[in-house]
Amino acid sequence: MSKIKQMLQLSRDGVSNRQIAKRLLISRDKVNEFVKAANEDPVGLPDLLKMEDPVLERRFHPGNPAYSDERMAIFLEHLPDFIEQLSHLVNSAHDHPENSQLFRRNTTQKEVLKG
Repeated sequence: MSKIKQMLQLSRDGVSNRQIAKRLLISRDKVNEFVKAANEDPVGLPDLLKMEDPVLERRFHPGNPAYSDERMAIFLEHLPDFIEQLSHLVNSAHDHPENSQLFRRNTTQKEVLKG
């Protein structure tokens, strides 16, 4: 069982945040933070406790979405150019397989096996 679920169960059972922190070996501030977030969650504590641990963990630790990073905006701006360059490379390899590294490696392996 996740620490978050343990925290919420203990809080529901009337255990003080200080005692929860001692039992679970985490900071009282962290317990305060999670208990407050659970109490403010529109889903409600009973339904939060019914959630599977991974779902509950993601609800309290949603992570940092990549799209908020300015590098993602730059990447998306250049993506059409990257796609065009890759399509040229793929078409070139298809039209001239003798120029591809894979073709040269396979040919070399066949020559070694014949030899």
